[in-house]
This record gives sequence, structure tokens and C-alpha cells, in this order.
Amino acid sequence: MKKIFVFGTLWVIMGMTSISADGLKNSLNNIMGEGDSSQMVDLSSLDLNAKPKPVPRVQKKRSAKTVIATVNNAKILKKDADGYLLGRTKGKIDNFDILPAAQQKRLIYEMALPILAFAAAKKELTEVEKETVMARVWMQKEAREIKVTVAEVQVVYEQLKQQAIDNNDTREIPKFEAIQDKLHIQMVEKQMMDSLTKDMNITIASTDKTVAKINDIGLSLEEVNKALDILTKGKNTWSALPDDAKKQLIQMMAPSKLIAHASAKSFTKKERKTALSGFWMQKKMSEMKVTDKDIKEAYDKAVANAKKTKNANIPAFDKVKKDFKMRYAQEKVVAGLMKNAKIKVK
Repeated sequence: MKKIFVFGTLWVIMGMTSISADGLKNSLNNIMGEGDSSQMVDLSSLDLNAKPKPVPRVQKKRSAKTVIATVNNAKILKKDADGYLLGRTKGKIDNFDILPAAQQKRLIYEMALPILAFAAAKKELTEVEKETVMARVWMQKEAREIKVTVAEVQVVYEQLKQQAIDNNDTREIPKFEAIQDKLHIQMVEKQMMDSLTKDMNITIASTDKTVAKINDIGLSLEEVNKALDILTKGKNTWSALPDDAKKQLIQMMAPSKLIAHASAKSFTKKERKTALSGFWMQKKMSEMKVTDKDIKEAYDKAVANAKKTKNANIPAFDKVKKDFKMRYAQEKVVAGLMKNAKIKVK
């Protein structure tokens, strides 16, 4: 039986918190000097089911290419605002111009968040971080397309179990249910990597700029020496390696390089912006120092607001402490983004 090749290191590097574009738009509380705004743009005053009135007539739509707002140097077009509004109202409203001015402003502030976050991500994230994020997203996307049944996982489990018995392994064999998920992930990883490396061709080059190639992907001397420095703790360099060791090193580097190459071609600009913005947001949130006092104050405020709306379903503090910590950090990061932003609604 083939051993399941676990790309553990690769997944550890890429196994950071999941990216969510929604996280960028879930915290505008107090940014505009108003109360809790967990619902963002308040569209409750719009009667979506009412019959149309003959007067006043609906305002004529501006052109789809009209610039209806600017966020620093970025432009928001009418068509973008209409599309965003359509999504926010679940397909019921598609004309930004019919919103009252206050709601227009709040909607634009929502749309400004990912724009500002991407600008910060582009500036602050290293190239390695950007590449790692996109590779991780690509792997998640590919993994969703690979189907591995419980029965297939069970077969592999029984094979591993028998192998342990044959090798007189005295360690206790865990029950199937205890390692089912882990085995499933390993099998998905293996299928993914087998597909990537199926027709892989490695060549050792001798040019100044490219010392090796994985298919048509060139590797520089700097890249391979950096990998060697990590693997050998500075004890070896590319020039000192025999050819077979050079090829072995490139084989080790191949999975991450192939994933990075595939991810670079797989995403639209919008998808790339969403991924990097979400990662930057979560990175900043994880770096934010939040005390128990901060969390408790945020919780007490939420409880007070809930009581005003006669919402009796208020969970205990200990049950929602982690959620409020994340929410507090998110609000602080959002506030920092919005502080110096130049947002104009036209």
C-alpha cells in the first residue's frame, strides 16, 4: 500500500485563520457616531412589498459608469453600488439612487472597508505572505472539488491498522472515529499533490539567473540557497551539492512552487483582493491587544442595547466572551482604517 504523503509543513504554513470577506463589513459600530450598527445599512424603512405610488415619480437612474463616491484615490461606480445593494437586499433593490442620503452614506462606508483593507494589505504584507495566502486559498478551493468517501477512508484505516500489526507496533491503535477526519484530509492532500506532480519535469540548469526548473517554473540561486539554509541550518549551499542532491532538493520544493504557480493563474483580481484584504484584516485583529475589561464593556453595551429592544435572549458573558473579543478587535481595526480615510459621496 502506498503511504499517504502528508504535506504537513505546507499546511502548517498555510493553515492560518480562514479568509472571510464578510468580516470586513461586519463592524461599523460607532464609526459614524451612531449606536449599534450590526445590521449595517438600515433598510428597514423601505417597504419592499408596497404597491408603487403614482407620485412622486422614481428618480431617474444615473449612468452605470457614474462615479458616485471616492475612497481616497479609488472610485466607486454606480454599477458597483447597485450590485452591492442588490446583494445586501437579497435581490430586492438595485438602484442606489433611491436610498435616502444617510443610507447612501452608510452603504458607501461599507463598500469602503475592503477598498481600504486591500490598500493596507498591498502595502504591509510581504510578498511571501501574499503568495502563501493565495496558495492556501487555492488549496482550499481544490480540496472542495476532491471527493473522498467514508468507505474509502475506512479502507485506508484498515490497511494502516494491518500494517501496524504486521510490524509488531505495540502502540495503541486509535479507533476509526478518532482519526477519520485526519485521514480524510491526508487523502485529499495526496490526491491534490498527485495531480499537481503527475507530469512534473525537473531539470538542473546552469545559467546565472536560473539554477533549476520545475516544468517551466524557474528557480533562482537565491531561492534554492534560502531553502538549503533552512534545511541544513546554514551548513550547505547549492554549489556544494552533487547533482542527485540538487534534484532531491528541487523535488522537496516542487509542491509549494507548483501551488503558487497554479494559484497565480486561478483567481480574478476581485478574488485576489478579497483574499488579501481578509487575511490582512484577520492578521491585524490577531495582533490587537484586548483586555477582559474591554470585552466586558462591549458585552455590557450590547446587553443594554438588547434590553432597549426588549430582546430577552441574552447569552451569558462566558459563552460569548470569545465572540466579543473578536468583535472588539475588529471594531478597533475598522476604526483605524476609517480614521484617516477620505470618503466622499457624490
